[in-house]
Amino acid sequence: LIFDAFQSTAFGLITLSIGMLLFTLFSIHYQRFYMPTSFLCVFVICTVTLLIFSDSSGSFMSPIGELATSFQVVLLVYTVIPLPLYLCILIGVIYSALFELLSTSNVEDIDIPGLKVILHLGIHLLGVHLFILTQVRQRKTFLKVGQSLLARKDLEMETQFKDHMIQSVMPKKVADELLKETVELRRPSGSQDSHYRTSMNKEARLSSAPSVPNVRKFRPFTMNLMDNVSILFADIAGFTKMSSNKSADELVNLLNDLFGRFDYLCGKCNLEKISTLGMVLQ
Repeated sequence: LIFDAFQSTAFGLITLSIGMLLFTLFSIHYQRFYMPTSFLCVFVICTVTLLIFSDSSGSFMSPIGELATSFQVVLLVYTVIPLPLYLCILIGVIYSALFELLSTSNVEDIDIPGLKVILHLGIHLLGVHLFILTQVRQRKTFLKVGQSLLARKDLEMETQFKDHMIQSVMPKKVADELLKETVELRRPSGSQDSHYRTSMNKEARLSSAPSVPNVRKFRPFTMNLMDNVSILFADIAGFTKMSSNKSADELVNLLNDLFGRFDYLCGKCNLEKISTLGMVLQ
């Protein structure tokens, strides 16, 4: 009967352990109920070990083995189970007290009564130290990952700002070609296109004559052939005399309105404005 009870208890504990392991695989539910799961795990471990220690009839462990097992359980609570520090201390102190009450060790073997108390206190201090070190390491890693993500986000925002600025000051066709070259340069070195460009550059260097000097190459000019092109040169007559009797705010608003109307007329007539010169000296 005792063997059957032990077998059924072991089977139940194994089933419970497998169920908890499968539950932790579902990250969404485990993140919501990780605290009850941790309490259940601690309760099972502490209950099983205390039941073993309280069995005075057929204890299969020596007093040193029981004490070492209790120390392992305390360190397990501090280092592995995701619980707050105050709960770990509370559970560890209660477990140590129950262990001393239910332990089957012979009291005659211990000459110093406070020896076990000192050992338990040292184990708890070690567990608190390991808990703090683990928390510091995890928080430091979290901060590094967060700083890396923030730096990446800032870089993406700066890149988008630069792309918008290029598109606002250049014609669309020229801006698209320039941005395309920039994207190709920003590709990682391990990509297939990067290997292709590297191999092509190596073949070009090998095929070039050795007598040609190593001249620094500039960015290729972007030129497009266009027919039926008209260039309009416009000037504001009497601008200097007009600007002398106006304030800076009025002058800026006047020029902004004038250039805005000119851009509107260019878009309405399907014209492309290359540039607007602020001042021309003759």
